[in-house]
Amino acid sequence: APLSKKNKKMQDIRSKRRLGNALGGIKLESGEELTFLIDICSGTDIPRSDIGKNSDPMVSVWFNGVKIHQTDYIPNTEDPIWTLRRSSVFLWKVPAIDLFKSEDCLIFEVEDFDLGSSSTSLGAFNVSAKTLYHWNGERREFALKSLLGEKDFGKGKVALRVRRATEDDIDFMEKYERSKNKKREGSTLLQLKGGKGTIASVTTVYKKKAKEGPDQGKEIYLVRPGPDPKRKDSTTWLTKEKIEEESIAQSRNWIDIGSGNLGKIFLEIIGCDGLPNMDTGGAFGNKTDAFVSIVHEDCMARTDVIADTLSPRFMPWSQRAFIFNMMRTSSQLFLAVFDSDSNPFSQHDFIGRVSVDLSNFRNNTVYILIYNLYKTAKCEPRRGAAPLGSIKIRLRLELEDERTLLLSNFELPASVYVNVESKKDFNVIHKTVVGNVDLKRYGLGNINSYVNELWSYLVVYYFLEDAFVGLLLWRGRSNLTLPVP
Repeated sequence: APLSKKNKKMQDIRSKRRLGNALGGIKLESGEELTFLIDICSGTDIPRSDIGKNSDPMVSVWFNGVKIHQTDYIPNTEDPIWTLRRSSVFLWKVPAIDLFKSEDCLIFEVEDFDLGSSSTSLGAFNVSAKTLYHWNGERREFALKSLLGEKDFGKGKVALRVRRATEDDIDFMEKYERSKNKKREGSTLLQLKGGKGTIASVTTVYKKKAKEGPDQGKEIYLVRPGPDPKRKDSTTWLTKEKIEEESIAQSRNWIDIGSGNLGKIFLEIIGCDGLPNMDTGGAFGNKTDAFVSIVHEDCMARTDVIADTLSPRFMPWSQRAFIFNMMRTSSQLFLAVFDSDSNPFSQHDFIGRVSVDLSNFRNNTVYILIYNLYKTAKCEPRRGAAPLGSIKIRLRLELEDERTLLLSNFELPASVYVNVESKKDFNVIHKTVVGNVDLKRYGLGNINSYVNELWSYLVVYYFLEDAFVGLLLWRGRSNLTLPVP
């Protein structure tokens, strides 16, 4: 009995020392509980355990020998990307003292999913309590290491984001879990609504003459993607003039995205004009099903789809208004218009794009802007080419501290990542930012574009040299005529 008491006392001493080392000077409040928002972003160079194909990786999260979360598996890939719909994000609540008492804390294990048999371990890593406690949401990568008794593949990384969950995070996750059975998507990659197939487009009536009411005898048009939920009877069919008037009204539903904290961009997509028809059967009413893709810094958003029109108007009750939280004013805002394709095996058709330089706008000033759309802004095809329609937007900047925002532009911009679920979504983001011209592809057209760019630098160099010499020698730039008697 005296020996067991002595052993217990030594164990208590060792536990206290281990806890002190784990805390590293951190002082916990009595009964303190921590709630973390954990995002398993992606994997890189994940090992292959199957013969002839890539693994089907999924991630299991363990704490003190208990599995607390598991993502869905991503089939046949070595570079998986997990999204909200793939169970990438979860909340974890734990007493602070239990977190620091744990020897391994959180263990993330990557497994190769196998139907009908046990999954194969591809590697794992652990995140210490101190790292979790101080983590503030930035993206970090961890190398995979083999578990005891498992094969060491010697490669693979997984990227995570972790931060303390706010009340908004908890509320969002609770709502998302409740809506999961209804197959609603709550991620920043927004769901498209309103597109139609070819048969539906041909059989749907979009225009008719009003038989009664104040617009009797006038052409009225079906409002898309749908009428105002509060005024269904009076906004299902409207004249062109009234559609234009409604589209200018203030938006009702705003989607707040982005991780910056130096200012906000309030963006509303009003409409487009003169878009080309990207669908076959235009004579029968099957026309472009337009939606707008927006990319800014670390986030992406989309409007609803406006079916079968070359001059779509996005109504204030539809998904068209976005609040982007800014990291710096030097970041550009990229807009692109696409023709929605409901076929999961084909891509959305790219129409045109534009990039907006935000540094030209004043704080708390509302701008209504119209931009022409082009395939690209990086090479010659834009010069002399006819625009592929135009886009109309309403924009306002709200800057918290203009001085801090200005100073942020002197820092090197950090790399940001936008996770997407499919190649189709990636294609939308890539063309929104870059355009439809692949300058990395070998071809005579690309070579000529690079040559023209080099010649333009020579022209700029000539003017700079001339200006420098004029400044150095105090040469005037005005021609004066002096009368001589």
